[in-house]
Amino acid sequence: MPGRSPIAGDHEGIEAVMDYFERRRALARATFRVNVRDVMSRGDVVLQLAGGTAELGGREVGWETVGIFTVRDGKIAEGRLVPFDLYLFDEVWGA
Repeated sequence: MPGRSPIAGDHEGIEAVMDYFERRRALARATFRVNVRDVMSRGDVVLQLAGGTAELGGREVGWETVGIFTVRDGKIAEGRLVPFDLYLFDEVWGA
C-alpha cells in the first residue's frame, strides 16, 4: 500500500493482510465500502478499477483506485493498490 497513512506499507502473508484489513476497518468504524467500476484480465493479471468510501473523522470521504492482482491457482497471490490521488488517499486515511 503506497503512501504514509496508517494503512500504508507492505503487508506480506495471510496474517499481515488480515491485520491490514482489520486496521482499515477499525479506522473507518466499519463504514468502508468498495464500489467496483470495472475488472479486466489478461493471463494471470487482473486489474480492478474501484472507488472507495468511508466515514472518517466524522465525514464521508471518497477516493478512486486501481487494484493490480496476480492470480495463481485461482487465488490472489499478490495485490497492489494504486490510488489515483495519493495525497487525497493519505489525507483520507490519516497521514
